[in-house]
Amino acid sequence: MASCDNCYWKFECSEDHCACNDKEPEGKLCDEYYPECSTCADSAEYIYQGEGYCSACIIEKFNVEESTTTYYYLDGRELGSDDDIDEVVRNLSDDIEEIE
Repeated sequence: MASCDNCYWKFECSEDHCACNDKEPEGKLCDEYYPECSTCADSAEYIYQGEGYCSACIIEKFNVEESTTTYYYLDGRELGSDDDIDEVVRNLSDDIEEIE
């Protein structure tokens, strides 16, 4: 349930109530309410099955695999990517021969 008790902006041990208000707002909810991520206590950006999640934790929850592709350029011309490094080498010069 949305309230100051589980808001991202609330201070636990401080004289001020939260980052947005000096005192607890009426109804324990202000316009700046953001739920906390149920996994890491960061600010939640998404709700899934009633729980708040930040982007990093929702991706981790679904076991999403990450992949990075490197693209190679020479003088502004794309040579290829690390998906096919032989293509990159072939595009460097016609004088390069592959050893078989």
